Amino acid sequence: MLDIGTGCGNIVISLAKNKPNWRFTALDINQKALKVAEKNTTVHQLKNIEFVCSNLFDNIRKGEKFNIVVANPPYISASEYSNISSTVKEQPQEALVTKNEGCFFYQEIFAKVRPFLRKKFLLILEIGYQQREKVIKLIIEYFPQAEVSIYRDYANYFRVIAVFS
Repeated sequence: MLDIGTGCGNIVISLAKNKPNWRFTALDINQKALKVAEKNTTVHQLKNIEFVCSNLFDNIRKGEKFNIVVANPPYISASEYSNISSTVKEQPQEALVTKNEGCFFYQEIFAKVRPFLRKKFLLILEIGYQQREKVIKLIIEYFPQAEVSIYRDYANYFRVIAVFS
């Protein structure tokens, strides 16, 4: 399983605790975030996570394939950033904000992930509450044969998209 943009590692750590026999790879471009994730992994006494400093797939071994890929990439547009809560702004801005109306990383992930996916795969992404249509268009472009499910959060916003084959 691959976690793209792991940050502090909360997603991969939760999954690794529940699946101790699975192998996990967690990526982030930020070395400080990876150090926090590694510390959190030690606190939870996990040995099944490999952390890799990487800009998306740049440092993934050639030929490596994953059944499951999860991602919570930056998805806030520059214009939206001024309206988010001060609590959210405590995170580094580069972990939140991206170009192309918040869709830059979705397009990058969809364009580059295919060589790293097994024939049967599950790709799960967190999205911004108003990005559903834009992300679905990208999915249709890059994964025309895949199935898609969309899930709401506790505030009833569409916030998670699953793409699977």
